[in-house]
Amino acid sequence: MTDIIYTLNRTKLSKRIVARLATVPADHVAVWNMAPRKPVNSMFLVQAGWIIGFLRVLRVCTLDECTVRCFRTGKRRLVMDARRLLTIGPMRRLDPIEHDGFRGFRYFNLINYARELYDVPRIKAVAS
Repeated sequence: MTDIIYTLNRTKLSKRIVARLATVPADHVAVWNMAPRKPVNSMFLVQAGWIIGFLRVLRVCTLDECTVRCFRTGKRRLVMDARRLLTIGPMRRLDPIEHDGFRGFRYFNLINYARELYDVPRIKAVAS
């Protein structure tokens, strides 16, 4: 399984979204408008050039497989048919890690990224 990373815009709305994601109940399912082709474990969020946290991914589905309801009002939302990413539970905060912003999402491996960022050498097996 792989992870993905997604950049939030630098707006007041994205700050409110992050604040709301940190306080949702454990069984809350959020719907994201993206369709990764590989199986995904978690989704990391980038805001203002920093990785701020991650969400656990429930599954990737098409719209007719899942019901989409507004978080505030509970009303069904009208959205176009497409693949969606479902995340569950609150956002888990991380100590901020520097990362360049980009549009959309990318496949991501936090361990490899941290290794490159802090220039940690790989340990090579020594044949005896």
